[in-house]
Amino acid sequence: MEYKVIFEKIVEEIYRARKKHPQNFHSHHEAYAIIKEEFEEWWDSVKADKPDEREMISVLAMGVLALVELPPAKLNITGMGLTTEEGLPYSPV
Repeated sequence: MEYKVIFEKIVEEIYRARKKHPQNFHSHHEAYAIIKEEFEEWWDSVKADKPDEREMISVLAMGVLALVELPPAKLNITGMGLTTEEGLPYSPV
């Protein structure tokens, strides 16, 4: 599957999830619990030898929502090809 298709599916899942459950995450603990639940559903499908890509899409979508909705105080995403604290493109050079 191509990256573009995967990203589109993640975005679709984000909108679907927020339509069903409109409230943002309240804490990192809540996000952890939801991501863990989605991951365990995916893992169950893997153990049954029937990996369900929809479950992994849900895991990734919940991870994106956590990054967007929760305060980044304890998250350091600088250096991951995103931006510096000043909002400038990150460059390791």
